[in-house]
Amino acid sequence: MRTKGIEWAAANDLLSKAHNNTAKRITEELNIQYELFYNDFIKSKGIEEEMCKLLEIGVPKGKTMLAGSVAFAVRDANGMKVAYYGIKMKDGKSVFHNTFNPEFYLYNFCNIDFSEPVYFTTDMFRCIYNIANGRQCVCNFGLPYLSDTHLELLHLVDRIVFLVDEPLVKPLAIQMAENKMNYFRFE
Repeated sequence: MRTKGIEWAAANDLLSKAHNNTAKRITEELNIQYELFYNDFIKSKGIEEEMCKLLEIGVPKGKTMLAGSVAFAVRDANGMKVAYYGIKMKDGKSVFHNTFNPEFYLYNFCNIDFSEPVYFTTDMFRCIYNIANGRQCVCNFGLPYLSDTHLELLHLVDRIVFLVDEPLVKPLAIQMAENKMNYFRFE
């Protein structure tokens, strides 16, 4: 929106057309297991080593497409591991295999208790920090919008608390209202 000087709807359309990813929902469990290690970069994000072990987060050893990245094991809504998602430590850019489409998943959704409030953020590290501090939190892998699948998943939740930066508040509130979502608020 800022780069092109356009409104939310136009930016969403532009990104959707540019992204035009042919990836589908993954139906088979991922059979890759990275050896992940904890480092000072992850520690600087306020995430403890025990949490990384629990959620399969870390820097992969060896030569992989996620080299130089913090890798996050991604599970579908049923808990099946479907991919690894990475964030480059150097510049914060996303890295993932082209068969993984982040629009089909919400990070940590498989661990949600629907009777409790669910916190939502677009920042993976903020999501992990909130999980470590006892909040049920999900993340949409840094996308500046909610996809149709994200909205379908969030429809299952009674109370949603958004932890997003100011520029996303209005567009997400509009999207939630248009989709007649349950109770939601912004913090």
